[in-house]
Amino acid sequence: MKHQRLAIALTIIALFAATTSPAFAKSRHERKAEEAAASGQAQAVNGGQTFNVAADMNTAFETVVNRLKLDGYNIDPQATSKDAGVIFTEMTIKGGWHQTGNRIQATLIKVDQKNTAVRIAVTEQKRYKAMQTEPWSSAKLDDKATAAVSTQLQSELTTLTASSDTPKQ
Repeated sequence: MKHQRLAIALTIIALFAATTSPAFAKSRHERKAEEAAASGQAQAVNGGQTFNVAADMNTAFETVVNRLKLDGYNIDPQATSKDAGVIFTEMTIKGGWHQTGNRIQATLIKVDQKNTAVRIAVTEQKRYKAMQTEPWSSAKLDDKATAAVSTQLQSELTTLTASSDTPKQ
């Protein structure tokens, strides 16, 4: 009899502890909001366009960041890393209820002391935002936008290296 009461008491305590954990403390609405926010974080994708530039990694990184800022993009400070050679812009969102978000991803790879490979990928995500905001879809490569951004950044980096190669008088 004592053992049964003790077992019941321990079961009640265990159930109480399990249901008061932080995972159960959040409402369904809060969990859905967190899921939607997490789906909007920067996601790396395969593919894109790669080109080589005759510039060291630091110069190429700063040039890409400055060019993107001049073009009106905000750099995502949480996803961008100079040490890793990765640049992500913040998502630009268009649309009302049916929203499309675009983000630029630039990956810089050090080839040698004076050469850097740059890979550009423009991603697109979609969601439906009405009474309840749906999570963003998986990031997909936008080939047309990738080609446009890649061409622009390649010409910017080529111009930079050409101007630094000319002898100063």
